[in-house]
Amino acid sequence: MLDYEDFSIKISTNPEVFAPDLDNSRTSAQVYEAYCAQLAAKLTEDNRPNSPRQKTLWTLNGIEKKPADYGITIKPVSVNYAGYTIGYFFMEFDTVEHANQYFRDYFQANTSRVQNYLSQYLSLTDTASYAGTVGNTFTFNKLTEKFLLRNINSVINITSIRSAVEKKLAAFHNLCVTLNEGFGAENALEDELGTDEEKEVRAGATNPFEYYVREEVVNSALDKAAQLTTPNDYVNTTIRFNDDHGNPVAVVTRNPDFTYDSDDSTVCLIIALGNVTIKSDFTGLIICKGSVNVDVASGSTVTLTADSDAVTAAMGTVSTYSREQLGFEPLEDIDTDGVMPFEFLYYKYVPATSTDISDVGSYWDVGTLVHFDKWKKN
Repeated sequence: MLDYEDFSIKISTNPEVFAPDLDNSRTSAQVYEAYCAQLAAKLTEDNRPNSPRQKTLWTLNGIEKKPADYGITIKPVSVNYAGYTIGYFFMEFDTVEHANQYFRDYFQANTSRVQNYLSQYLSLTDTASYAGTVGNTFTFNKLTEKFLLRNINSVINITSIRSAVEKKLAAFHNLCVTLNEGFGAENALEDELGTDEEKEVRAGATNPFEYYVREEVVNSALDKAAQLTTPNDYVNTTIRFNDDHGNPVAVVTRNPDFTYDSDDSTVCLIIALGNVTIKSDFTGLIICKGSVNVDVASGSTVTLTADSDAVTAAMGTVSTYSREQLGFEPLEDIDTDGVMPFEFLYYKYVPATSTDISDVGSYWDVGTLVHFDKWKKN
């Protein structure tokens, strides 16, 4: 509805909505053109300024806002298209600041309407960079200084859109829990890792720590390790795993705030029940129940890098404690006196020397097993 100082007229941009004269002397298109011509004539008369009637647009914070508050004038544009003369009317603002303020206030005052417009006129696709408008769209050619009407015949298939969106949402949800968009937490019921009871618990997991870490096994081993320390330290207990050269490459810890710094430069796998603070460059995998905090001196930087090969190798290293000390039974297929990091996880470990490549799809890619939650920088 265009509301001017002393007249109001309602006009549609679609000629098909106009009915022909009862005596069929004019077609619907001719009736439409007559309306356009009549309106254009009114707007070009000297005594018809292009200013809208100063009615209240909306009230914000108790203040009534009118078109004059935003420096608005009306500019009519008529375009010949497909044999029709189509009239469009544009608001012109006297300043950019007024234009910005108008739309800020419009969105604030018409939140529900804006949401409805978006749902009606924007069509989602599985291509993130595309959003197609439905209807007729004007563009302005600066070279010819003419408006061009582009007719966009977008046909929205709601079922297809909903299906694509639901698939994207499901894939994202899976990544946040299993780190694999192809399956969700319910996959635990089929992956043959853990007891039936453990599978039921994992099937309800909401994050990677719950889905992958055998927390009871971790706590039990840390309790036994604490009993071997003097004095017994049940709070900060840490189990370390060394490679063939005696270098520590993995840790399992109960320390409420385990700190990684340059002294641990060879460590590439950290499984923690609390927080982990990173003070120097880290390459590998961190799985923690708390937060990962990056703490560096002012002006310094810390680089975090994934390395699936190093992490996979670390999975097969052995603890400084024996299996008996940590309460582990001997492994059937691996001859070792130490405990290996993979035993604290729901993870199908395949030794490097093994030729068994069956059921490859049932174990996860450690290179993607990173859960980001509220990263902090002190």
